[in-house]
Amino acid sequence: MTELRDQLAQALAQTHRIEEEINRGGMSHVFVATELALGRRVVIKLLSPHLGAEVNVDRFRQEVQVSAALQHPNIVPLLSAGNLDELPYYIMPYVEGRSLYDAMLAERLTIRQAIPILRDVARALATAHRRGIIHRDIKPDNVLLTEGAAMVTDFGIAKAVSSSRATTSPGTGMTSMGMSLGTPAYMAPEQAAADPDTDYRADIYAFGVVAYEVLAGHHPFVADSPQSFIVAHLTHVPPPLVEAAPDIAPALSTLVMQCLEKDPKDRPASVDEILAGLEDPAVLSTAGRLAVPEVTSQQSAHSGIRRAGWLAAGVIVALGLAFVARGGPQTPVSNGSSDPSIAVLPFPVIGGDTSDAYFAAGMADELTAALAMVPGLRVSSRTAAITVQAKNLPVADIGQALNVTTLLEGTIRRQGTQLRVSVRLIETDDGLTRWSQRYQREMTDVFAVQDDIAQAIVGALEAELGEVPAAHPLRERGTSDLTAYDFYLRGRYFFHKRGAESLDQALVYFERAVAQDPNYALAYSGMADVYGLLPLYGGATNTDSVIILGLAAASRAIEIDSTLAEAYASRGNLRNGLWRWSGAAADFRSAIVLRPGYATAHQWYGENRLVNGKVSEAITALGRARELDPLSPIMAASYGIALGVAGRDSAARRTAQGAVELDSNLAVTRMMLGTVHLYAGRFEEAIAELDRAEALLPSNLLIQGLLGYAYARAGRAAEATAIMASIDPAQVSGAPAIARIQLGLGEPVAALASLGQAARQRDPFFGSESLASPIFDPLRGLPEFATLINDVGLDVAVLAGG
Repeated sequence: MTELRDQLAQALAQTHRIEEEINRGGMSHVFVATELALGRRVVIKLLSPHLGAEVNVDRFRQEVQVSAALQHPNIVPLLSAGNLDELPYYIMPYVEGRSLYDAMLAERLTIRQAIPILRDVARALATAHRRGIIHRDIKPDNVLLTEGAAMVTDFGIAKAVSSSRATTSPGTGMTSMGMSLGTPAYMAPEQAAADPDTDYRADIYAFGVVAYEVLAGHHPFVADSPQSFIVAHLTHVPPPLVEAAPDIAPALSTLVMQCLEKDPKDRPASVDEILAGLEDPAVLSTAGRLAVPEVTSQQSAHSGIRRAGWLAAGVIVALGLAFVARGGPQTPVSNGSSDPSIAVLPFPVIGGDTSDAYFAAGMADELTAALAMVPGLRVSSRTAAITVQAKNLPVADIGQALNVTTLLEGTIRRQGTQLRVSVRLIETDDGLTRWSQRYQREMTDVFAVQDDIAQAIVGALEAELGEVPAAHPLRERGTSDLTAYDFYLRGRYFFHKRGAESLDQALVYFERAVAQDPNYALAYSGMADVYGLLPLYGGATNTDSVIILGLAAASRAIEIDSTLAEAYASRGNLRNGLWRWSGAAADFRSAIVLRPGYATAHQWYGENRLVNGKVSEAITALGRARELDPLSPIMAASYGIALGVAGRDSAARRTAQGAVELDSNLAVTRMMLGTVHLYAGRFEEAIAELDRAEALLPSNLLIQGLLGYAYARAGRAAEATAIMASIDPAQVSGAPAIARIQLGLGEPVAALASLGQAARQRDPFFGSESLASPIFDPLRGLPEFATLINDVGLDVAVLAGG
């Protein structure tokens, strides 16, 4: 950008002479300059406007100052930092030489050349880690070769960007859930999943990727896009290095592969451990062998991809470059905003039969998925669109309810073998039609017709909404078998109804779907979802055995399609049921990485955080789920519960009441509103809501336990005791229900005994209600409570304190 260069030259005219711009990546514009006072050449890196727009320059400077204290022969030091009209920059010495990336492209490196480079990188990392500084973007581009040594550049810059950005706008910066800084090809799994607990071991993983690439001559994973690299890091195991490079020492292969372990705990404990391995003379036993073979045509293509910007950039947002370009997740746009947004309304069938209805549902799903890929376009969720359309609201009210500026609506009619689809694009502020079209096709293959029309509509929308990527055919995402697809849609319908009978029916349909198509990953994921919920709705007597069945279904789904977000979310929900809390959280983060707009993954991740006492993280995740699916009563109610646990009663009550208004006949939302009243001490109001919930879902022990607690706290001990006497503690959810009532009656010792029984029974209660809630406050500080929390694998420090 000539304008940026001119502005920088003018701003630094008294101290520096700008010579040329040598690189432009996703993170910064890089200029070579001469420092006038000393006559030395320096590099000035100016953050790209799309990244710097939300960065707090003072916080950025503070973060950079920490890294500037690093002094080591293998680290390119930071000289100074400043800002150009609130756009941060930093200055480093100019290093004569070339990057490791360029060296690997230009020449053949032997083991004797490669090992010293890796040692120098490790020494730089070891020094930084001892001072608590993590690089977060180790890659060949950031390793400079000069005077026979390797120097690592840009230490701490990724951290400075993320911290200063997150500070500017809490919850919407690049460190919030679903966003992760780094370069996808070298990103550790936990970093790709935006795990807030990511630490120095992410650098060890990236070092392992670089080492593998240098020694084998190619990247450990075969991938052709940022998303596919992320999927590989999360789910794929690379071939052992000794197989890719048979002549290297086995000890060296073992060391590099240990760095590439998915679980940070399985990697080397520190970079010092790596250094010790690299200094073992045995690693040079094959001295002289080429570390990088001559470039083949396939490798050349790979190198060309890496030059394409998304890999060579200093900092890339893992989940969608469109988010970077727009400055991260946006505040929802009010109706009438100039920002483009759209909802695809369900297509009614005119004079058709059931199969036509399912075809129409699939058509809307396909269009929603295709439009969701458009950079800069916000797309309303399908469930929200269905809910609003059922209310027969005017166009303006639909736009307001869904928070979108445009609607895509249509109709479907079938006459014999002819299918006619009429569609139009409508402005929500004035109800005017911007575009309309009619398509008529021969219906010999439903999926082919569906794909054909979807592609045609999306293509036509390009003129209205800008460039639109091609829609993915349904056959690539699910099944080509219409009967299996029909069964799957029916299964989802019953799954969303909840309740033991509906879940049983959903399972029947999902099983029919996989019987029809044994490779239907989504149907296996649906089975896993049912198994995950059955224990909560009284449809299972042996929780562990049901969950094991669910895990098998989820694993089968992932085996079929390792990019299926729904399968990871399903597996995470099941792992919650087995009290594998950290593994569940990792699965939810993986699902969010693979499909950032998947509201259920955000919801379940938030509930996982709440159970573990991470209330702030829970509110963030559940709030995001509600934004993505604003008309889901379950998500709204779950968000209300988290707000209630946090003591934000006014917001909690408003949110939970809104959930009930979305569906007043849903027992679970009534139960959650009653729970919010309990947290705030409004016991009579709680009783009223819980009575309504029980009328909708009789004999449910979750509701009875809360109702008995409410009676006890309201001074109606006889009624509380009567409910407690009617509960069998051996039933699923029975012992926790009794424990709640005992707490309401002021009997903490008895309540602890009941909770202990629930733990021995592996009751699903511990994965469905947070021990951080005020109901369990009388137990905090008791050693027996701390023991219980430890037994179920939760965070004692967070949950047990008095």
